[in-house]
Amino acid sequence: MRGSIRKRGNIWYYRYRENDKLIEKRGGTKEEAEKKLNEVLYRINNGYISDSEMILKDYMKMWINDYIKGEKSENTYNKYLQTIEKYINPMIGKIKLSDIKVINIEKFIRDLKKVKVNTGKSISPTSVQGYYGILRSALNKAVKLQLINNNPCRFVDTPKRARFKANVLTIDELKLIYQRVNSNSYEDYIFRLALDITAETGLRRGELCGLDIDKHIDTKKQTLKVRQALIRVKNSYVLSQKLKTESSYRTLPISESLCIKIENHKKILKLKKIKYGKFYIKNTFDDISPNLLLVQENGKFIIPSSLLQRIKRLMKYCNIEKNIRWHDLRHTNATLLLEGGISMKVLQERLGHSLMQTTSDIYAHVTDNLNREATQTISNILNLTK
Repeated sequence: MRGSIRKRGNIWYYRYRENDKLIEKRGGTKEEAEKKLNEVLYRINNGYISDSEMILKDYMKMWINDYIKGEKSENTYNKYLQTIEKYINPMIGKIKLSDIKVINIEKFIRDLKKVKVNTGKSISPTSVQGYYGILRSALNKAVKLQLINNNPCRFVDTPKRARFKANVLTIDELKLIYQRVNSNSYEDYIFRLALDITAETGLRRGELCGLDIDKHIDTKKQTLKVRQALIRVKNSYVLSQKLKTESSYRTLPISESLCIKIENHKKILKLKKIKYGKFYIKNTFDDISPNLLLVQENGKFIIPSSLLQRIKRLMKYCNIEKNIRWHDLRHTNATLLLEGGISMKVLQERLGHSLMQTTSDIYAHVTDNLNREATQTISNILNLTK
């Protein structure tokens, strides 16, 4: 169907027909009126029912498929979808979109806090905030689509998240782990290479497993590019070039010693290809065959979760009583850099955080310690003048 826009005074309006009724609404500027008309026509032409009848469950399905899928990373899309199917739809999905009130949102938050996860514990405050954030984003879009006049989340206090304190390894603990890794076996050797890269660059494990030797690593320029990630989607693995945020696409300098290790690794891979011959596995993702850096001895790609399993076993073997995940090696990298005097801005860029606030929140405990050291330093300086 078609609609139209027209100007009355200084204001542009847009008109369209729905359910045999001619509707005219205020658009603002000419560009705004055209945009709003296109959004309404898109909704009608794609079979979405009018806002007066649409329930939240139907709207969430439309929102995630039309505005999240393909726009966000596959990991983010799957996380949103899981939240919608597991929490939002069962709890408030049957309410009409136009009938959702502040009281419904607040009850949704209270009910989330009562949910018990597999461990028997309640959902963490951080997760509650994240699930609420997904609902708020969806309703913000509903306002822009003119399906609702206001987002009731505007009048709801955002759930507080727990202050995050990362588990990190000390230099001595890192040394102990390295001592326990037997590089004479290929399994330990490739694990150590993964450990070397993460300890130096702070890459996420999916980014690490997605590194392509030919496209992403330049040992002459001593740089490493993050352009894709190996992630799990349902029951299979995909090589996604849609990363978490725009800031996730980054180029990092790497040390000469790491470059030497990577060059030696290339030689080892050539020998493995000769050893396995036709049985050497060629990894293919959507008709693309990358030359992955981290592979098993027979060439098959290494899944990110296997790195977590291995670090867990090592923690136990080394008697390090810390709940360390592979991601905590990223935190260890960042903490050591901060304590070594690297600025928060440089750290933000290295980690690929889109917001400085994210970096500051995660490593607030480190900056607290550095602030205390700064206070002691200035105190010592001032005492010398007395």
